Amino acid sequence: MANISRVKLGSLECIQVINNSKAPYIVLLHGYGANADDLFSLWEIWQTAECNWIFPHGPQNVDFGGMWAGKAWFPIEQTALAHLGAPRSKELFANYFSEGIATSLKLLDEFLIHLSKHNEIVLGGFSQGAMMASHLLMNSSIHFKAIILMSATLLGVSKLQKLYNEENKNTPIFQSHGMNDAVLNIGGALDLKNHLLNKEMKVEYHEFMGGHEIPQSIVLEIKRFLAKNLNSST
Repeated sequence: MANISRVKLGSLECIQVINNSKAPYIVLLHGYGANADDLFSLWEIWQTAECNWIFPHGPQNVDFGGMWAGKAWFPIEQTALAHLGAPRSKELFANYFSEGIATSLKLLDEFLIHLSKHNEIVLGGFSQGAMMASHLLMNSSIHFKAIILMSATLLGVSKLQKLYNEENKNTPIFQSHGMNDAVLNIGGALDLKNHLLNKEMKVEYHEFMGGHEIPQSIVLEIKRFLAKNLNSST
Protein backbone atom coordinates (compact mmCIF):
# COMPACT_ATOMS: atom_id res chain seq x y z
CA MET A 1 0.00 0.00 0.00
CA ALA A 2 1.34 3.42 -0.95
CA ASN A 3 2.54 5.78 1.77
CA ILE A 4 1.27 9.27 0.94
CA SER A 5 2.53 12.30 2.88
CA ARG A 6 3.12 16.03 2.67
CA VAL A 7 6.79 16.67 3.36
CA LYS A 8 9.53 19.24 2.91
CA LEU A 9 12.34 17.91 0.73
CA GLY A 10 15.26 20.29 0.65
CA SER A 11 13.71 23.73 0.15
CA LEU A 12 10.53 22.44 -1.52
CA GLU A 13 7.17 21.55 0.02
CA CYS A 14 5.96 18.37 -1.69
CA ILE A 15 3.37 15.64 -1.84
CA GLN A 16 5.16 12.31 -1.80
CA VAL A 17 3.94 8.82 -2.70
CA ILE A 18 6.26 6.00 -1.66
CA ASN A 19 5.71 2.46 -2.94
CA ASN A 20 9.28 1.16 -2.71
CA SER A 21 12.10 3.37 -1.45
CA LYS A 22 14.52 1.75 -3.91
CA ALA A 23 12.31 2.18 -6.99
CA PRO A 24 12.52 5.09 -9.49
CA TYR A 25 10.95 8.43 -8.63
CA ILE A 26 8.63 10.27 -10.99
CA VAL A 27 8.77 14.01 -10.25
CA LEU A 28 5.98 16.13 -11.79
CA LEU A 29 6.06 19.95 -11.82
CA HIS A 30 2.78 21.87 -11.96
CA GLY A 31 1.96 24.88 -14.10
CA TYR A 32 1.68 28.60 -13.34
CA GLY A 33 -0.91 29.42 -10.68
CA ALA A 34 -1.58 25.79 -9.78
CA ASN A 35 0.12 23.75 -7.03
CA ALA A 36 1.32 20.23 -6.24
CA ASP A 37 -2.27 18.96 -5.89
CA ASP A 38 -3.03 19.81 -9.52
CA LEU A 39 -1.23 16.78 -11.01
CA PHE A 40 -1.40 14.53 -7.95
CA SER A 41 -4.28 12.32 -9.12
CA LEU A 42 -2.24 11.18 -12.14
CA TRP A 43 -0.08 8.86 -10.06
CA GLU A 44 -2.87 6.29 -9.63
CA ILE A 45 -3.58 6.31 -13.37
CA TRP A 46 0.07 6.12 -14.41
CA GLN A 47 1.20 3.59 -11.79
CA THR A 48 2.11 0.87 -14.29
CA ALA A 49 5.28 -0.31 -12.55
CA GLU A 50 6.66 -0.10 -9.04
CA CYS A 51 7.77 3.51 -8.60
CA ASN A 52 7.52 6.50 -6.28
CA TRP A 53 6.06 9.95 -6.96
CA ILE A 54 6.91 13.50 -5.88
CA PHE A 55 4.77 16.55 -6.63
CA PRO A 56 6.57 19.74 -5.49
CA HIS A 57 4.95 23.12 -4.89
CA GLY A 58 6.57 25.96 -6.82
CA PRO A 59 8.43 28.39 -4.52
CA GLN A 60 6.67 31.54 -5.83
CA ASN A 61 3.24 32.67 -4.65
CA VAL A 62 0.65 33.79 -7.20
CA ASP A 63 -2.27 35.88 -5.94
CA PHE A 64 -5.20 36.10 -8.33
CA GLY A 65 -7.25 38.20 -5.93
CA GLY A 66 -10.13 37.15 -3.73
CA MET A 67 -9.79 33.63 -2.39
CA TRP A 68 -7.83 32.15 -5.31
CA ALA A 69 -4.08 31.80 -4.92
CA GLY A 70 -1.55 29.40 -6.35
CA LYS A 71 2.13 28.69 -6.87
CA ALA A 72 4.60 29.23 -9.68
CA TRP A 73 8.16 28.37 -10.64
CA PHE A 74 8.78 31.92 -11.82
CA PRO A 75 6.75 35.13 -12.15
CA ILE A 76 5.44 35.99 -15.61
CA GLU A 77 5.71 39.61 -16.69
CA GLN A 78 2.51 41.45 -17.59
CA THR A 79 3.71 41.83 -21.19
CA ALA A 80 3.85 38.07 -21.58
CA LEU A 81 0.55 37.54 -19.76
CA ALA A 82 -1.17 39.98 -22.12
CA HIS A 83 -0.04 37.95 -25.14
CA LEU A 84 -0.68 34.44 -23.87
CA GLY A 85 -2.11 32.31 -26.64
CA ALA A 86 -1.15 34.72 -29.40
CA PRO A 87 1.51 33.79 -31.97
CA ARG A 88 3.72 36.47 -30.42
CA SER A 89 3.77 34.61 -27.09
CA LYS A 90 6.32 32.12 -28.42
CA GLU A 91 8.84 34.93 -29.06
CA LEU A 92 8.18 36.46 -25.64
CA PHE A 93 8.96 33.20 -23.84
CA ALA A 94 11.77 32.20 -26.20
CA ASN A 95 13.58 35.45 -25.36
CA TYR A 96 12.73 35.42 -21.65
CA PHE A 97 15.02 34.27 -18.85
CA SER A 98 14.92 35.84 -15.38
CA GLU A 99 16.51 35.64 -11.97
CA GLY A 100 13.34 33.89 -10.77
CA ILE A 101 13.82 31.13 -13.34
CA ALA A 102 17.48 30.72 -12.38
CA THR A 103 16.60 30.53 -8.67
CA SER A 104 13.93 27.85 -9.15
CA LEU A 105 16.20 25.84 -11.45
CA LYS A 106 18.89 25.86 -8.78
CA LEU A 107 16.42 24.73 -6.09
CA LEU A 108 15.10 21.93 -8.29
CA ASP A 109 18.55 20.82 -9.41
CA GLU A 110 19.82 20.55 -5.83
CA PHE A 111 16.70 18.61 -4.87
CA LEU A 112 16.98 16.24 -7.85
CA ILE A 113 20.71 15.65 -7.42
CA HIS A 114 20.10 14.56 -3.82
CA LEU A 115 17.25 12.29 -4.93
CA SER A 116 19.30 10.77 -7.77
CA LYS A 117 22.02 9.52 -5.41
CA HIS A 118 19.86 6.51 -4.57
CA ASN A 119 17.10 6.39 -7.21
CA GLU A 120 16.54 6.76 -10.95
CA ILE A 121 14.40 9.77 -11.89
CA VAL A 122 11.70 10.49 -14.45
CA LEU A 123 11.10 14.25 -14.63
CA GLY A 124 7.98 15.81 -16.09
CA GLY A 125 5.77 18.83 -15.94
CA PHE A 126 2.83 20.73 -17.35
CA SER A 127 3.07 24.20 -18.90
CA GLN A 128 5.50 26.26 -16.80
CA GLY A 129 6.58 23.09 -14.99
CA ALA A 130 7.43 21.49 -18.35
CA MET A 131 9.51 24.56 -19.28
CA MET A 132 11.53 24.01 -16.11
CA ALA A 133 11.91 20.33 -16.94
CA SER A 134 13.24 21.18 -20.42
CA HIS A 135 16.00 23.33 -18.90
CA LEU A 136 16.88 20.73 -16.28
CA LEU A 137 17.12 18.11 -19.02
CA MET A 138 19.82 20.20 -20.69
CA ASN A 139 21.50 21.74 -17.65
CA SER A 140 21.47 19.25 -14.78
CA SER A 141 24.29 16.76 -14.28
CA ILE A 142 21.64 14.07 -13.70
CA HIS A 143 20.96 11.29 -16.18
CA PHE A 144 17.15 11.18 -16.35
CA LYS A 145 15.42 7.89 -17.09
CA ALA A 146 12.72 9.74 -19.07
CA ILE A 147 11.26 13.24 -19.56
CA ILE A 148 7.59 14.28 -19.94
CA LEU A 149 6.80 17.72 -21.40
CA MET A 150 3.09 18.56 -21.45
CA SER A 151 1.99 21.86 -23.03
CA ALA A 152 5.45 23.42 -22.88
CA THR A 153 7.02 26.20 -24.95
CA LEU A 154 10.60 27.08 -25.78
CA LEU A 155 11.91 29.18 -22.88
CA GLY A 156 15.05 31.30 -22.77
CA VAL A 157 16.51 29.97 -26.01
CA SER A 158 19.76 31.96 -25.76
CA LYS A 159 20.39 30.31 -22.39
CA LEU A 160 19.21 26.90 -23.56
CA GLN A 161 21.46 26.91 -26.64
CA LYS A 162 24.52 27.03 -24.39
CA LEU A 163 23.41 24.00 -22.41
CA TYR A 164 23.79 20.34 -23.24
CA ASN A 165 24.16 17.32 -20.99
CA GLU A 166 25.61 14.45 -23.02
CA GLU A 167 24.28 12.07 -20.35
CA ASN A 168 20.74 12.69 -21.59
CA LYS A 169 21.33 12.30 -25.34
CA ASN A 170 19.47 8.97 -25.31
CA THR A 171 16.88 9.88 -22.68
CA PRO A 172 13.38 9.25 -24.08
CA ILE A 173 11.31 12.44 -24.18
CA PHE A 174 7.50 12.58 -24.41
CA GLN A 175 6.10 15.92 -25.60
CA SER A 176 2.44 16.82 -26.09
CA HIS A 177 0.59 20.00 -27.09
CA GLY A 178 -2.92 21.07 -28.04
CA MET A 179 -3.33 22.45 -31.56
CA ASN A 180 -5.81 25.05 -30.24
CA ASP A 181 -3.88 25.99 -27.10
CA ALA A 182 -5.05 29.51 -26.19
CA VAL A 183 -2.43 29.93 -23.44
CA LEU A 184 0.85 28.77 -25.01
CA ASN A 185 0.73 28.93 -28.79
CA ILE A 186 1.66 25.64 -30.45
CA GLY A 187 4.43 27.39 -32.39
CA GLY A 188 6.53 27.54 -29.24
CA ALA A 189 6.04 23.81 -28.67
CA LEU A 190 7.23 23.06 -32.20
CA ASP A 191 10.27 25.29 -31.64
CA LEU A 192 11.06 23.34 -28.46
CA LYS A 193 10.67 20.02 -30.28
CA ASN A 194 12.98 21.17 -33.06
CA HIS A 195 15.54 22.46 -30.57
CA LEU A 196 15.67 19.04 -28.91
CA LEU A 197 15.81 17.21 -32.25
CA ASN A 198 18.67 19.46 -33.38
CA LYS A 199 20.54 18.25 -30.30
CA GLU A 200 19.88 14.70 -31.60
CA MET A 201 17.65 13.92 -28.64
CA LYS A 202 14.90 11.30 -28.77
CA VAL A 203 11.51 13.07 -28.87
CA GLU A 204 8.13 11.34 -29.12
CA TYR A 205 5.82 14.22 -30.09
CA HIS A 206 2.01 14.18 -29.86
CA GLU A 207 -0.41 16.88 -31.01
CA PHE A 208 -4.08 16.71 -30.11
CA MET A 209 -7.27 18.56 -30.94
CA GLY A 210 -7.67 20.67 -27.82
CA GLY A 211 -6.32 23.48 -25.73
CA HIS A 212 -4.09 23.97 -22.70
CA GLU A 213 -4.87 20.65 -21.07
CA ILE A 214 -4.01 17.00 -20.58
CA PRO A 215 -6.77 15.11 -22.42
CA GLN A 216 -7.56 11.46 -21.83
CA SER A 217 -5.79 10.46 -25.04
CA ILE A 218 -2.52 11.96 -23.76
CA VAL A 219 -3.02 10.49 -20.28
CA LEU A 220 -3.18 7.04 -21.90
CA GLU A 221 -0.19 7.70 -24.18
CA ILE A 222 1.92 8.75 -21.20
CA LYS A 223 0.84 5.66 -19.30
CA ARG A 224 2.13 3.58 -22.21
CA PHE A 225 5.33 5.66 -22.42
CA LEU A 226 6.03 5.18 -18.69
CA ALA A 227 5.30 1.46 -18.77
CA LYS A 228 7.80 1.07 -21.60
CA ASN A 229 10.56 3.23 -20.18
CA LEU A 230 10.31 2.33 -16.50
CA ASN A 231 10.97 -1.25 -17.49
CA SER A 232 13.87 -0.38 -19.80
CA SER A 233 17.56 -0.31 -18.94
CA THR A 234 18.18 3.25 -20.22
